[in-house]
Amino acid sequence: SVLALEVDIERDLPETMRAMQRHAQVAPGNDVYGAMAPASRERLRRALRRVSIDEASALAFKPWMVSTLLAVAEFGRHGFRPELSVDSYLARTARAKKVRIEELESVGGQLALFDRLNMDAQRQMLEETVDALESGKQDKEVRDMIAAWKNADRQGLERVLATLENEDTKTARFFRDVLLNERNVGMADKLAALLAREKSSVAAVGVLHLLGKRGVPELMRAKGIKVERVY
Repeated sequence: SVLALEVDIERDLPETMRAMQRHAQVAPGNDVYGAMAPASRERLRRALRRVSIDEASALAFKPWMVSTLLAVAEFGRHGFRPELSVDSYLARTARAKKVRIEELESVGGQLALFDRLNMDAQRQMLEETVDALESGKQDKEVRDMIAAWKNADRQGLERVLATLENEDTKTARFFRDVLLNERNVGMADKLAALLAREKSSVAAVGVLHLLGKRGVPELMRAKGIKVERVY
């Protein structure tokens, strides 16, 4: 009767664009990249060229967003396309069948999390992303995650999470503490409420939200909900 997604991007495209402008774009007249060392700027140019992202277009966005674009582009190099994602497919199917779609979060709420990072922290995050691209670390992590996800390899996915938990960089700490652990609590609460009122529902969230002692399944178990892994 209900499909629950982290966000339903197509529900309100104008609001999605407003959220992007508010949280991801550089305000006119601000030069947030001027503080980067010339060598760092050149490395960034090379990273953008590597994944065919136009530099002028990219630098209209804040450093955290450019870091995200580079990370997503790395998945693209392995054949993954955002428009073919599982949640997009489910949303299209639900609309075709007139099934109600509920959001566990909002685009604005997700993007606002990055406002906690000051500009120095954002630039550091971007440099760490470039480091990972240049060293091949990002490529290996993407390949490991894809292989574990495609094969339902629980141990492989747990190793991906363990790597994230043991890494002491600005990017890893923010991803782990804010984008995963903090959001997992809200997702688990909303899914518990959904189960309490709906006889039949489906929810889709990113795979890293399903892992570890602070993942959504364990948080729901702590609420007394029976959780069974079937794949």
